[in-house]
Amino acid sequence: EQGWTYKKNPNYWDKDNVKLETINVKIVKDTATAVNLYETKKADRVILTAEFVDKYKNDKNFHTELEPSIFWLRMNTKNELLKNVNARKAIAMAIDKQALVDTLLNNGTVAANYIVPKDFVEGPNGKDFRDENGDLVKYDVEEAKKLWEQAKKELGKDKFTIELLNYDTDTAKKTGEYLKEQLEKNLPGLTVNIKQQPFKQKLELESNMQYDLSFSGWGPDYQDPMTFLDLWVTNNPHNQTGWSNAEYDQLIKDAKTTLLSDLQARWDTMLKAEKILFEEMPIA
Repeated sequence: EQGWTYKKNPNYWDKDNVKLETINVKIVKDTATAVNLYETKKADRVILTAEFVDKYKNDKNFHTELEPSIFWLRMNTKNELLKNVNARKAIAMAIDKQALVDTLLNNGTVAANYIVPKDFVEGPNGKDFRDENGDLVKYDVEEAKKLWEQAKKELGKDKFTIELLNYDTDTAKKTGEYLKEQLEKNLPGLTVNIKQQPFKQKLELESNMQYDLSFSGWGPDYQDPMTFLDLWVTNNPHNQTGWSNAEYDQLIKDAKTTLLSDLQARWDTMLKAEKILFEEMPIA
């Protein structure tokens, strides 16, 4: 947990264009400490968090790059509260994501109302996946409160306490506190306790479904909507929500098999699958 080293591979096909012989990576979870290492020339590169962006944004070495990674709240649908779809929808609609990215993160991150990111992939018709499916959830406190009251009525309880599993990095800690504040403020009767864990332990707890809510994310393996969509099929090792939908499973299966020779039909099937995911909301 201290760091690791990359060394140049002499057998790499493009080795003549690899300019560095060695890269030493240090694990530093506190950004202020990392910035100090950078300033004292003990580190050559550092990822900045919100409070340092304004200080360095005019520096010639400051760069911003939008990554196609998506972060979400994973919900354990076996939980007493989270098995209720109205409760899940209320949670998803009660968080002001725009304020989170603008103020707390302040690093170019954009609010995501979907699972497949914008400017990631175009279909056979030349249209961006995101432009076709649009936003599938929105921040709406009034609607969230209505759904929340409905969920409480259906479950026959007025107060619920759930745990938010989180990473232990600087940014994740702040994000977790923000999510707790938003949910407790906008959903009366809900208490959220935060459990921060190092990456490895957090993944283990998720895999064993020993959590209620979990702050999680995914970066794509390949440039196709499927890299995000097949995560949620029944028994996918990354699903870890307990959510299962037979129609969704079939759509994903079709898009991976029988529709491979009909690209437009495959594309339309994936658009439909994403909509089902957000109708049932196992993630926010």
